[in-house]
Amino acid sequence: MSSYTRKPSHELFPTKGPVKSSQLIGRADELASLVSQLIAGNHQILVGPRRTGKTSVCDAAIAQLRTKKAYVVSVDLFAVETLAVLAELIALRAISNRPAVKKVLPALRRASIRVGQAAQMSATLKHEFGTDIEFAFTPLRSQKTASDQFDYSLNLLEKLAVADGRPIVLYLDEFQEIEAAGHRFGDPDLITKKMRAILQRSPHVTCVFAGSIEHMMRELFASKTRAMYQFGGFFTLSPISNDAWVDGLRKFYQADKTSITDAALALLLETSGGAARATMLLAQQSHVAAVEKGTFTVDATEVFQGIDYAMGAEQPAHESEIVRIRGMRAHALTIAQRIARAEPPYGAKLDAKQVGRALESLRNAGLAVQVKAGEWQLVDPLFRRYLERFSSF
Repeated sequence: MSSYTRKPSHELFPTKGPVKSSQLIGRADELASLVSQLIAGNHQILVGPRRTGKTSVCDAAIAQLRTKKAYVVSVDLFAVETLAVLAELIALRAISNRPAVKKVLPALRRASIRVGQAAQMSATLKHEFGTDIEFAFTPLRSQKTASDQFDYSLNLLEKLAVADGRPIVLYLDEFQEIEAAGHRFGDPDLITKKMRAILQRSPHVTCVFAGSIEHMMRELFASKTRAMYQFGGFFTLSPISNDAWVDGLRKFYQADKTSITDAALALLLETSGGAARATMLLAQQSHVAAVEKGTFTVDATEVFQGIDYAMGAEQPAHESEIVRIRGMRAHALTIAQRIARAEPPYGAKLDAKQVGRALESLRNAGLAVQVKAGEWQLVDPLFRRYLERFSSF
């Protein structure tokens, strides 16, 4: 064992962003079902708090669809500032499915060219890469308004699908941003009416709408007064079972010739609550503790150490959340602390309306969810632990 080089903990248990499909635990059946629905042309709506694995499942589905010769257009609305930029991203990512255009993207990155400047380079790019690059951008840039550009980009999807004989999957992550405060994309009702009108006339385009704020997503897709009402079926990701976590984590540890005891696994899963990122982070940091000790067995001692390491690593993010909560409604921090301690939020000596507004602000920020009437839960179990242990700010 002395000559053996340990595998990096962050590779065994990745926590920075979506994980590879090969590292998904307990999602094989749901992944296969999602892919089947999309191949069948059925629009899908996925809702779940951040860091619960929703994006990883969607990304894995998208990767499988690419292998089945589908074109994929993927945009995370968190990273988009305006409707005009969204239109350009959809157009660019649609046309970049064509092999010739894929060669353009590294050139754009090397030159530090923004997406919106691609059209200005079209003459040069056309000479080097052919006419494909102008298929999207010349008409797009001729549109007078951002709304017109958005119209063109959405219509482009069906045109491209028909022209190339390929189905297209449009994946819009964090779709609730269409509805978010500030309306940076414009009037949500006008935008969604436009989307429905165009996409329902696009038989070769199938959509995946993912979102992390459940009540906003349900307002968009389940309210009879909204344009996107029943525009797709809700695809539910079940909690990962304890057995699936046990089997999956053991295999990941075994990739480094490491075992984990039953008691250690029970402690790890009890602390993480089965939340995807929290579980992977605790497993990762417990492995770090084992490597430091030079042991190939993770027991409760390593898990306790891993919990401390994880809480230390997350402390800056937790402190940032505290600052954010302080900027919300009055008493939001008090209510968050009560939720963390599993106390009824309305049990506080506060006006019921104040409590309600505080809960709404926590929910809108994606920090808390209502489990059932009168019962709330913080989404991140490690932040819940932070609030529970450090109750004075």
